[in-house]
Amino acid sequence: MHNTHNTAFFDDVLKASYAEPVVVMFHASWCGPCKSMKPLIERLATDIGFTLVGVDAGTERQLAASESVRAVPTLIVYKDGKAVGSPSAGAKTETALRTFLATAGVWA
Repeated sequence: MHNTHNTAFFDDVLKASYAEPVVVMFHASWCGPCKSMKPLIERLATDIGFTLVGVDAGTERQLAASESVRAVPTLIVYKDGKAVGSPSAGAKTETALRTFLATAGVWA
């Protein structure tokens, strides 16, 4: 997972989402559930084949607010330049993550 900041969000996420789904994980350095979920979502990105981008909601507050992030971790799927489905807030099990990704059309 590479981290992006507000000025790179267009290229790293919105523009890239025209080629393949991009899953953005809004996280914070102090967030224990974020740290525990990170290796799982990174493995799923490799196994399923989607782009994973991290945004530190603590340092990128304006970007997080513009995407209506109210808690961390929050996952948002972007396709064709826009967010799709509902964001997923809170730590998730692998089964819950797979369901979230399937519902958002990342994989079948």
